[in-house]
Amino acid sequence: MPPETPHWLLLLAATAAGALALAARWMPQLAGLRAWSLALALGGLAATLDLHPVPLPTGWRALPAALALLASQWLWILGALHLLGRPRPGRWLAVVAAASFLPLALAPWLEARGALDALLATLVAGLRLGLAGRLLAALPAGRPRVLAATAGVLLLAEAVLHVAAALPGAATGAGWPRWTPLALDLTCTTPLLLLLALDRLAAGLAQAALRDPLTGLRNRDGFFTSLDPLLAHARRHRGHAAVMMLDIDHFRRLNERFGHAVGDEVLRRMGRTLAQTLRGSDLAVRWGGQEFCAVLIHTDGVGAHTTAERVRRGFAEQCREIEALRGGKVSVSVGIAYGPLDRNDFEALQQRADRALRAAKEAGRDQVSAAIDPSLRAEG
Repeated sequence: MPPETPHWLLLLAATAAGALALAARWMPQLAGLRAWSLALALGGLAATLDLHPVPLPTGWRALPAALALLASQWLWILGALHLLGRPRPGRWLAVVAAASFLPLALAPWLEARGALDALLATLVAGLRLGLAGRLLAALPAGRPRVLAATAGVLLLAEAVLHVAAALPGAATGAGWPRWTPLALDLTCTTPLLLLLALDRLAAGLAQAALRDPLTGLRNRDGFFTSLDPLLAHARRHRGHAAVMMLDIDHFRRLNERFGHAVGDEVLRRMGRTLAQTLRGSDLAVRWGGQEFCAVLIHTDGVGAHTTAERVRRGFAEQCREIEALRGGKVSVSVGIAYGPLDRNDFEALQQRADRALRAAKEAGRDQVSAAIDPSLRAEG
């Protein structure tokens, strides 16, 4: 007869399940909380059925508890994957989940309780090992790294404890009790993974606060947060920089004619064009309204002009795909300024690029205009 599960542990599982269900309503961004709540509820049900088996024919009595246990473990793994931003289970986890049907199919013919316990413990340990492997294989950077590594080690310990709990010594009351892995899970592993998920959520919200929600580009706060380190790195290497100022032509007229929904889509296409055209080391920002700015590091005048032309043509091509425009032409004017960073700062380059943009507008729009760096002109 296996040692009884402590009543405090069942109460803790029920309390945790209720708390997670409430938290899932308050924080819908954490998609795994609902699965965890149901998993803990099913885990408590499995422990209760283990203490008080359902009155069924011999061989079938352990089946409800086994079904509840495996369902709770699989839901817990799925919830953990969602919380960690990896909603798709790995191949190993999928194989173990499929194999979990084996003991359920064999349960009616396994009159020896130890054999069923061993199969269940092995599969549950496999699920824990699979999640620990995924967690330790892709440790995040910074402070969450310690949380992820600790959670991974605890998952490995739980896998060992699940197997130890099914050994003959555990069945007679010696060795590791059957409820030890559940206690470790509730008191250590689950809180650690929840802290890791909350850290991910906080980091995501912080990043979202630095992004323009319409275009996906940085907003001004996000732009200037990233700009200084980028320019400092380029300045140390005696690099050059180019600033592009972009303005969508006749944007107010476009909004009045086709509606703000089409105007918003045009802005999205501008953001997409910049994201697809610029390099990963470049910075782009929605400067305000229909105006955009981009900083290109280690780029000479020819490269900056080539990039600006690619953006201008790419944006026009993107807007031709908007059916609601009904053939209406949408274009962008671009002003660029270029110079060595040891003689220029961003403000100087941006102001010259802005003057070049006004020149492109006055010259008829839908073109690129370049401002000449005074220091380069003096050298010439």
